[in-house]
Amino acid sequence: MESAEYKSTVEKWPGYILLPEYMTFKSLLQWEKVVRAVGDVETQSLSNMADGVIPFLCEFVKEWHIDKLPIHVTPDDLPGSPALLNWLIESVNAVFTATNEPDPLSLEQSSNT
Repeated sequence: MESAEYKSTVEKWPGYILLPEYMTFKSLLQWEKVVRAVGDVETQSLSNMADGVIPFLCEFVKEWHIDKLPIHVTPDDLPGSPALLNWLIESVNAVFTATNEPDPLSLEQSSNT
């Protein structure tokens, strides 16, 4: 599976991560389970996030190229930065959205035929 690069928007944690270009059905089911268990991310405590979201993120990210972090981050390695956590969740949500939206290139090609 190809990877997509997501550049960090967190000043303290510059660099990028590589995420899959799309969610597999297994990943989709895991993400749905995590999102339902956590509910509204804005109102959750960090300890609630540690049980589901953080392990999923660490497994879903293919490679970490963030300053001072290993290339494969585990929940024990992840910095305690709510800003970094928020950016990671936004990045995974972007993959979810990309998985479920039509590919603009395929739409363009189909209109040309």
